[in-house]
Amino acid sequence: MKLPITLLSACIFLAQFSFGQKKNKSFKKEFYFASASYELDSAELAKSSKCLKLLDKFNLTGIEIYGFADSDGNEKANLKLSQDRINTLTTLLKARGYEAKQKVEAKGEENPVYDNNTEEKFKNRRVEIIAYYSSKKRSKTSKKVKKVVKEKPVLVAAKKQEKLSVEDFKKGKTINL
Repeated sequence: MKLPITLLSACIFLAQFSFGQKKNKSFKKEFYFASASYELDSAELAKSSKCLKLLDKFNLTGIEIYGFADSDGNEKANLKLSQDRINTLTTLLKARGYEAKQKVEAKGEENPVYDNNTEEKFKNRRVEIIAYYSSKKRSKTSKKVKKVVKEKPVLVAAKKQEKLSVEDFKKGKTINL
């Protein structure tokens, strides 16, 4: 007996739920490239820097990277181009220590997000990074720590070690981190 896809998906979800398996959270970032190029322009390079900083904020459980190309050129060349685009981003990721958690796949002309006969086809020349995480890392510098100094309670900012008396705290004064 064949089950419809939606019913089968629901059964798999219920099976995972009943056995206590949790699905990881994820976010996706896309990077776009010029035609026949695997180099990031300055805007995309800045976006990659922000993405790396974002990845550092999470307890990652895995990273998937998919490379794509538009339909210009032949299929074999586009497959190689999409792999070269992946290599550009994996080099950045490896420098940050994310190499062991990667699943990488070059797709070439597969899965265009826009028609290749429109101005929007540049969005088909992309690399998608999907990052899976279990939780957000806790920031050590954003927490306020209670300390007792000479039997007087004092709030201390973890980063700057500035002191704020209880009286000032009650008056609404804060410490800028």
